[in-house]
Amino acid sequence: MNAFTANDAMVFKGVLGTESGMVETLPTTHSQGWTYKVGTAGTYAGQVCEVGDTIYCVTDGTAANNAHWVILQTNVDGIVIGPATSTADHIATFTGTTGKVIKDSGFTIGTSVPANAVFTDTNKYHKTGSWSGLTYTAQAVNSADELKFTIPSATTSVAGAV
Repeated sequence: MNAFTANDAMVFKGVLGTESGMVETLPTTHSQGWTYKVGTAGTYAGQVCEVGDTIYCVTDGTAANNAHWVILQTNVDGIVIGPATSTADHIATFTGTTGKVIKDSGFTIGTSVPANAVFTDTNKYHKTGSWSGLTYTAQAVNSADELKFTIPSATTSVAGAV
């Protein structure tokens, strides 16, 4: 059985806030269906509210009781939304320019590296160049950052950190 009746229809009672003409707090005595709009952001019915939210009474009462009220949020600042489904361990990226819509990148943590990935934090030397008229390719060969130079006719290893 539905606890609400036609008598519980929404009845606008005022605007909550601190500006002149606004109701500063929810009333102690209240009835189902009473509604208030939030005009000044603050905490009402025990919950943080933003301007534009609606507070709706769901239970008659003669004493203050936060549980008698629900908040209908309309202005959620900074909310981020995503796809209806997701895949475990996939990396989320943002779509668009708002920074508020998430999409599935299709890349999995620990297994997928995009073909166009650039890891600039490990590039400590020029990978190609010339020396004494010869073109070389340099490659780190161990954890001490020793380099191996490949020159067209010879290979020379040079020890030492870069």
